[in-house]
Amino acid sequence: MQTVKIKTDNGVVRTQERWAGNYLTEEAYDQVISATEDTVIFKPGASLYDDVPLAYVVCDAYPDTKVLDCLKTIEETTTMRANASGPILEEDMKAKGITEYKLRSPNSYQVKKFFLKY
Repeated sequence: MQTVKIKTDNGVVRTQERWAGNYLTEEAYDQVISATEDTVIFKPGASLYDDVPLAYVVCDAYPDTKVLDCLKTIEETTTMRANASGPILEEDMKAKGITEYKLRSPNSYQVKKFFLKY
């Protein structure tokens, strides 16, 4: 198993301030790692939890035929993926025929017909 210690941790607040509502550009990345074998990733610097990984990358965890089946089982969503997808633009929403929506974050929206009223 390969071990990687990332060089910089910008944290949630700094990352949100810089990238929420914006498309990621090349300056967003200090390093890019393409895992070709199982990899464990650690945060930079010393902490009380140096032995606790930030993430694991498991290569070939699902056979190609099972990936779609796995994705179909997702029942909950977060804004994490949306944060990397760029801002929600009003003109794009109108082009899709969506006029009533609520921003969950600068990069994700919820269609208004799904709002609950109490």
